[in-house]
Amino acid sequence: MQFKFVGIAPLKDALIKEPDDLIKAAAAWSLGQIGSHSADHARAMAEADVPSHLLAVYKFQDASEDLKKKAKKALKSIL
Repeated sequence: MQFKFVGIAPLKDALIKEPDDLIKAAAAWSLGQIGSHSADHARAMAEADVPSHLLAVYKFQDASEDLKKKAKKALKSIL
């Protein structure tokens, strides 16, 4: 049985499109929690290209330190 991880797309959209770093940080944290749950969840994150967006947020010069910290932790959880 294959499951569809429906929460990933809206969180990824928030990570990309929301202007507020607090919302982006919450999305990054949530994605990290989902990705760390199981290998299937992590694979779904990779298929949705979430790690590249987390890396972009982490490398963005104007991102808050909290956002960078949560993006880095989410990347570690997923990978």
